[in-house]
Amino acid sequence: MITEIATRRLTLEDALAERETLQLQPAGTILFQEGDQPRGIYVVHSGSIDLLFQGRTRELKPARSAAVGEILGLDSVVSCRPHDYTARVVTGCRLGFIDKESFTQMLDASPDLWLTVLRLLSQDIHASYESLRHAGFVRT
Repeated sequence: MITEIATRRLTLEDALAERETLQLQPAGTILFQEGDQPRGIYVVHSGSIDLLFQGRTRELKPARSAAVGEILGLDSVVSCRPHDYTARVVTGCRLGFIDKESFTQMLDASPDLWLTVLRLLSQDIHASYESLRHAGFVRT
């Protein structure tokens, strides 16, 4: 989720709002697929999006739903790696999109925003650990 961590000049939320292109996406739209190279990030403003993973049978399995305010594709853009999941619109969504180059230029122009992004990614890692603990895969 976008947090209200203030930087010297701009919050991440403000910086994203200045650069995003708003999109309306209907139910059934695939924003990106697992294994795709990232084109940019999506900020969820409204609607419902399922995040899906390929199972052993290559069938898509739901992992979780994206929350309003969440930034999709952030991990792939920052790491320059293919997407680890598929993002499918469940109910019509209003999304902000920022292409990869514009997003990285925005971060490079403000190192304080990099720290905010690192915190968001760290929160995602901790949430993943918690999910594994609840699923019984990790000793507590």
